[in-house]
Amino acid sequence: MSNAPLTPPASENDVPPVHAEQQTPSSAPAEHEQSTPSVAPESSRSGLVTPYHQLFPSLVNLAVQGNYAEIIQTVEEREFNMFGNEGHESRFLAIAPLVLSYLNVNNLPPAHHALIRLPDALQRHPLYHALFNLLAATWEHSYTNIYAYSEQLVSVVQPPGFFDISLAAVVKGLVHAFIESFRKRTLALLSKSYTSVPLEVVQSYLSMPADLVLETVQRLNWTFDQSSLNLSPPLTARLAPQTNRTASCASTLGTFNDVANAVASLEGAL
Repeated sequence: MSNAPLTPPASENDVPPVHAEQQTPSSAPAEHEQSTPSVAPESSRSGLVTPYHQLFPSLVNLAVQGNYAEIIQTVEEREFNMFGNEGHESRFLAIAPLVLSYLNVNNLPPAHHALIRLPDALQRHPLYHALFNLLAATWEHSYTNIYAYSEQLVSVVQPPGFFDISLAAVVKGLVHAFIESFRKRTLALLSKSYTSVPLEVVQSYLSMPADLVLETVQRLNWTFDQSSLNLSPPLTARLAPQTNRTASCASTLGTFNDVANAVASLEGAL
């Protein structure tokens, strides 16, 4: 199987995202740099109250409840009717919860569309780049980058530089929820793919120290062989015997790549 990064299907209204590692918060997409003059987004610090400010409290309540489907429905239905403030920084009060909710329900194409429909000025915003990088890493199953870009996103919304403290709190909560759900999905996929996985590989996939990995998987009835340092999922979680595999420790990098490809292909088939 090829190790090429996974990219979304292209259509005229849905351009695949670039690789996450090619885009950083300090650099805007090249096509915008060449064709559009640098225009700063309208600042929320001006005191202007936009429809996005008025919508935001309901999104906060839904985020606290973990009601991602309702966040998605609310923003998608109302955002298109908010005219006149499309380039205002406060638009992220709707877009950031929307994108992170899509990530939490593992529905990536509309999350990408929500970002690319923003005007050029907002696509130069550090929050846009942080959201985009996390989305691209998730789309490409770049496990290491997913955790790194999650931390980067949280750092972008840190005060005093960030424009809205309440949005910062919502972003942090939604990112935390996404990481938790992503780890659960990863463990579920590994448990369906392998009868045995080296502890160090699971650590890489979950970005957790060994003691926390053991605590986590043992709650899910995995077993740990101290002699081989291998983890085994419960029998009920595995696929048919002919599709089961044992990941060898002979080569850590090779093992990691083999598991990555298997998990990526499995996830794409679900």
